[in-house]
Amino acid sequence: MAESSGFSLWLVLLVVSTALLLVSLAIASYRFWQQARQRSASLEALNNTLNFHLEQERALRYSNERFLEFSRDILCSLDAEGTFLQVSPACRAILGYTPEELQGLAYRNLLVPEDQASTGDELARLVSGEYDSAIEFRARLNHRNGQVVTIAWIAEWSAQDQTLFCVGRDISNELVAEILTQEREQFFALSPDMFCIIDLNSYFFEMNARFVDTLGYTRDELMGTSYLDLVHPEDRNKVQEAVWALSEGIDINDLKIRILDQQGEAHWLDINAILSADDLIYVVARDTTAQRLIEQKLKESEALLRMAERVAMLGGWAFDLDTGKSIWSDAVCAIHGVRPGQTPSLEHAQQLYIPEHRPLIADAIRQCVQTGESFDEEVQVLTGQSERWVRIIGHAVYNEDGHIHRLQGACQDITAFRKTMEQLEATMNELERSNRELEDFAFVASHDLQEPLRKIQAFSDRLVARSEELNEREKDYLRRMQSAAGRMQALIEDLLSYSRVTTRAKPMVSCDTEAILRDVLTDMETSISRSRGRVDAGPLPSTWGDATQLRQVLQNLLSNAIKFHAPDRPPVVSVQAEDIGPECWTLVVSDNGIGFDERYAEKLFHPFQRLHQREGYPGTGIGMAIVKKILDRHGASVTLNSKPGAGTTFRIRLRHGQRTS
Repeated sequence: MAESSGFSLWLVLLVVSTALLLVSLAIASYRFWQQARQRSASLEALNNTLNFHLEQERALRYSNERFLEFSRDILCSLDAEGTFLQVSPACRAILGYTPEELQGLAYRNLLVPEDQASTGDELARLVSGEYDSAIEFRARLNHRNGQVVTIAWIAEWSAQDQTLFCVGRDISNELVAEILTQEREQFFALSPDMFCIIDLNSYFFEMNARFVDTLGYTRDELMGTSYLDLVHPEDRNKVQEAVWALSEGIDINDLKIRILDQQGEAHWLDINAILSADDLIYVVARDTTAQRLIEQKLKESEALLRMAERVAMLGGWAFDLDTGKSIWSDAVCAIHGVRPGQTPSLEHAQQLYIPEHRPLIADAIRQCVQTGESFDEEVQVLTGQSERWVRIIGHAVYNEDGHIHRLQGACQDITAFRKTMEQLEATMNELERSNRELEDFAFVASHDLQEPLRKIQAFSDRLVARSEELNEREKDYLRRMQSAAGRMQALIEDLLSYSRVTTRAKPMVSCDTEAILRDVLTDMETSISRSRGRVDAGPLPSTWGDATQLRQVLQNLLSNAIKFHAPDRPPVVSVQAEDIGPECWTLVVSDNGIGFDERYAEKLFHPFQRLHQREGYPGTGIGMAIVKKILDRHGASVTLNSKPGAGTTFRIRLRHGQRTS
């Protein structure tokens, strides 16, 4: 019983244990199923995530492939040595190579030689880490067909991948446009013409530097303003008519108007203009103000030249040796009796001269053509029934090779001049005849006229010897008679001296001026001593002239200086040389005499003109006229300075004794 109870208890315990075990197993199985279910869900979620990313990667790869395929820029990668690893298909359109042809190829093989060094340096800086990226780096590559392509690169080095990633854009066309733009801007800047763009509302839209510089404004002052404000009031209607014509599709050419600059000065402009499709007016203008002034002066000069040709009967001519054609001005045609514009040939022109002068002209022209020697001939021309004297001047004109290719010169009608010269020659002959008669008169005056005077003086001397028999009135008459006879004789001698300045002149030679002065002072010792005067003389250069006449000059000057002195003041005379040059020097003669008013200086050199009363200062009044005539013959100029009571100074400009020519 006890055993059965024990067994039952064990059995119960076994059942309970088994039940507990089964429950534990069931609980464990449920938990494992729950965990398996959760893991399955996690794996499914992970699988879905992986599938999503794979799809994203495939889409991204597809996008990248499409991007590489359709990109117009070259996308590529290079290793550190510069070898292409991968290249986008755009290389075919830009460089003419397929990606497969470029992969494994060094980029240097495509570069132009001039850009290899700079591109290599740029790659080395990126690989070395000197800087991270390069932007807009330009390099020129050779296209497959030999054409040069300019590419702007953006490059970045990946140190992790040891790869250089690059994007290259073809800028060849942009460079052409850039160069064209620069050239256009340079053209606008350097062009002598004025450019501007205006709209139909009359406002400035654009302009070049020449436009603003010509008018003196700044660009900002003109932009947005009306061009009508600059147009001269008298030309505004003309401008408005031109704008209307442009709106009707008519281009404007050579419109001449005036534009006012900042100072209000008018500028003449020659304008061409067109209307563009965007309703803007493009204007090209040229400032012709200076040209108009030159043309106006040329017209005035031509008018003066034509007037001078008519007055002087002087014209120009030319003969072309290559073509054989001659050109005559209207004046030359008129001189030769030819209608203007109908210039004859050289052979025909020579027939216009009188027969005896034709060889002279022909020889002169031939000599000028052969040797280049100029000619100047006076010949006669047959014009109808009359003959004219003509002066023809010609010289040779050389071309760039040094050969004579043209003759040119001038022609002048000298008929009136020849007649004048003939009349002058006749007048000179008449003067020579008159001079001979004057010399005959001088001979008579020096002998026959003085003979009665000498008899009058001789008989008066006899009467003076017996004057004790005469009363005082008779003695006074006798003294007056002697004085008048003496003055008459002095006057005749002075007139003879005046006339002999030219009729008995001696040749010009080198003269010792100091020796001439010493001789004059020797002759004047008595008069100088009587007046208690003094003459101070310095060194004098030699003089070119007639020694006898120069002695007369010094004699007259010193005599007047001694004679015309104040009664209470002894005369002091200075003779010096000053202003000595290579060709000339100045003789200065000054005194401390009574002087005179310079207003009457011109009278001093006229015959018989006296500045002082005869009483106290005797003389005929012809001495200074002789001085002036002698100086004129010597080509010497004379000036004087004087004041009453302050003396007189003469300055005579003389040539040196040894001439340089």
